[in-house]
Amino acid sequence: MSASSVSNLDGSPFETSRRREANNVIPLLSPAGCREARRQLRWSQQHLANEAGLSIGAITKFELGLHRMRPRNIAAISAIFEAVGCHVVGDRVFLRPLRRAAE
Repeated sequence: MSASSVSNLDGSPFETSRRREANNVIPLLSPAGCREARRQLRWSQQHLANEAGLSIGAITKFELGLHRMRPRNIAAISAIFEAVGCHVVGDRVFLRPLRRAAE
């Protein structure tokens, strides 16, 4: 039995879970979203790289779409943005207003 003849019970082609996940995942942080979040926060690529513990080259290549970032690095960058009130979903950026301490 060849791999191409394997199908699911509904007749659709069988795909490994890794391929299925890669095809169905909505990116939480896209290159454009990363650039836009940095722009709104007025951060340089160097600043983000330092905060995330990554090289500036990794940030640059990701934002230019030249390289895929590892999921753990995407999670680290997303967590840094979240910590400062910046929520990124794909290409969209949402800033939460910072709360002022009670006077």
